[in-house]
Amino acid sequence: YEDSANLGNAVDGGTDLTETNLDATDQATDTPTNSFATWNSLAGYYYAGTFSEGNCKTVSGTSEYGFIPSNIGVSSGKWYCEINNVSATSGDGDWHYFGIVSTQGTGTTIGIGKNANDYGIRVDTSSLPGQIRTGDSHSSYGVALADGDTLGIYLDLDNNKLYFAKDGVLMNSGTGISITAPASTSLGAYFFAYSYEDGSGTGTVAANFGGC
Repeated sequence: YEDSANLGNAVDGGTDLTETNLDATDQATDTPTNSFATWNSLAGYYYAGTFSEGNCKTVSGTSEYGFIPSNIGVSSGKWYCEINNVSATSGDGDWHYFGIVSTQGTGTTIGIGKNANDYGIRVDTSSLPGQIRTGDSHSSYGVALADGDTLGIYLDLDNNKLYFAKDGVLMNSGTGISITAPASTSLGAYFFAYSYEDGSGTGTVAANFGGC
């Protein structure tokens, strides 16, 4: 896969593959110093969802409560990811959160923001759109997302601030959310995350952590 003009070409002389719907922009070099996160399917027992597209796309379970984190945690620097809200805007019975977590999910963890030092923005179109939850408390922030919208998550661990954007436009006039320093959290790091809870539907989201 070294030849971006012919991704199916086996440059070592092996068997070539016939690529379909692939182009140069689908190529990324993954090395020990240039690695990209995916959804951590091994941490998804309570989330009970399914995964595809190299663990970058997920469909939540029905009436599940756990969150699914990314598989690489960060404790310093500035980080960004985009999550496409493929289908996660059901009615009042379905709650969808995107954000960051610094705790280990369990069977009693009800979505992102139930715990202190976890921060989730609720994006569905029910009673609390554009609300931030942390420590199981909601506060107004941002706007709701529709199906197909892309949520940007900006994580600034140099200044311990969190920002969200809808389709490239920062929410809340670019005012960040103050978060706990990673060293003071239970895991010592933050992970990007998604959760679906309550209701009887599902949510489908596709993340771009840099390699998807």
